[in-house]
Amino acid sequence: MKKLTLLILVITISLQGKLSAQEGYSSASMSMSQQKCDHAIIPTPQEVVLEEYINYHRHNIPQPEKGRAVALDARWGNPSVSPLSPDAVLQIGLTTNRIFDYTEVAPVNVSLVIDKSGSMREDNKLEKTKEAMIAFVQKLRAQDRVSIVTFDHVATVVLEAQSAGNLKVIESVIKNIRLGGSTNMYDGIRMSYEETLKNYKADQTNRIIVLTDAMTNTGVVDPEEMITKSEKYHKDYEIDFVMIGVGVDFNYALTRQIADNGKNQIHFIHNSDDIKKVFIDEVSAILSPVAKNPVLEVTFEEGLELERLYGYQPRHGNQKFSIDLKNMNAGLTQVVMAKFKVVNPKHEHLCLRAKLTYYDIQKRETVTLKQKIELTPLSGWQNEALNPLVDLEVKKNYTIAEMALCLKDMADAFAINKACVARRTLDETIQQVNSEYANEKDTDVQYMLKILETYVGRLQLLANND
Repeated sequence: MKKLTLLILVITISLQGKLSAQEGYSSASMSMSQQKCDHAIIPTPQEVVLEEYINYHRHNIPQPEKGRAVALDARWGNPSVSPLSPDAVLQIGLTTNRIFDYTEVAPVNVSLVIDKSGSMREDNKLEKTKEAMIAFVQKLRAQDRVSIVTFDHVATVVLEAQSAGNLKVIESVIKNIRLGGSTNMYDGIRMSYEETLKNYKADQTNRIIVLTDAMTNTGVVDPEEMITKSEKYHKDYEIDFVMIGVGVDFNYALTRQIADNGKNQIHFIHNSDDIKKVFIDEVSAILSPVAKNPVLEVTFEEGLELERLYGYQPRHGNQKFSIDLKNMNAGLTQVVMAKFKVVNPKHEHLCLRAKLTYYDIQKRETVTLKQKIELTPLSGWQNEALNPLVDLEVKKNYTIAEMALCLKDMADAFAINKACVARRTLDETIQQVNSEYANEKDTDVQYMLKILETYVGRLQLLANND
């Protein structure tokens, strides 16, 4: 029996901002924060997902070796640590190769599900969605299969599954989609599954792409019920599920609930122009899964104590932790950040081992990658001020992780009406980052810093109005 792979790609359209798409495995939370920042809205604690901030930008991580789908790169911010400053920062990087020649990608069987409900009227969301879909189908090939389902209060198959080479017919169908009534997303998804199964083959990419603001209000609206009712499609087939969210009012909570099931992934793009970039320049990354069911396991010796893991949902054991990662597409970069403390080391060198296990889709086999790195505890007064972040890539990602944690703490404080605590949390982190980067400028750090500074202004305005 085959196992369903459920991938959710959420792309939000806004009228401001710019983001280079597909640079990390997920940027949902980060992009939502930027959207809310533009509209001076404080995010809820649930909307701040640390790992998505860390993986929003491009990373400088080695590419996979020839014949490998994924690369594993573990490193310390500094491989030595002072006894009087015992913190050690760990970065584990993962990358997959980009596909530059889309003609080499396996055939695609894709069904487009387009929300045409009344809520798609705001900010011209439906028209932007149609433009994005036309750009997308223009990148498909004659050997690819495509169908289109629309939904408002009812779902309709407006284009039955057929060759993507019928471009004029497909474009005409998309252009003629008109706004309707309420939102019955589940029926649209159900019909799309049925269309996808008409041309299902195990050795190709079978994918459903839903374009919606997820403001569902008709039919099945509970995410757990949606998942339960879809189980009959999941038992015997591998069909990836891609959700493209549209608009500043996108229902993030609903998407997050769905995405917490299985191997789902969420991506936001903050600008409508970036949707075209994804569907034109990065289409192979959307349609080319390379590794399924990846699991990262980290074990470390006594003398090392895990102080913090930034995000994810790990399983902890004795001197180890493991993470079920999201399925990996082509062109992915991803990092896992952790902070350790050295406590009573018994050896001159402390070993940490990272192991990544995944199913290689092309080779159809399970692959295991392993790496061992050492941390050396130094002695002597001359090492008191040892810098734990001499690796600039680790320094950047750690700084962004700390800023993301600051946003989470701010949101937690604001949610319980402690605006002063929220403001103080931001001020302290901004001061620290400005100190660390006083003599250097990093674009990604500055991008995050601007978000923090904007929220400081918003909290100050709220305080003045009270």
